[in-house]
Amino acid sequence: MEPKDNPDADLERRERRSSAARDGFDVHRAVRIAADDDQRRERLVRNCTRPAFALDRIALLPDHRIAYLLKTPRRGRPCPHG
Repeated sequence: MEPKDNPDADLERRERRSSAARDGFDVHRAVRIAADDDQRRERLVRNCTRPAFALDRIALLPDHRIAYLLKTPRRGRPCPHG
């Protein structure tokens, strides 16, 4: 099958043009919501407006530095909190 005749390859090319992934973040521009779909619109707005950091994981240390507790330890590094 010729690459130009392969519908899967064509779909993959279109997907690459419509999305980006970098440093653990994914963005996709092909989100469409019908004008009368209040539930999906609310979900999209909630997702866009949520804070970048979980506030309950931020702490002020005694020496006035700020600590952020990770959900899972980073690969190859011990978890400093136990």
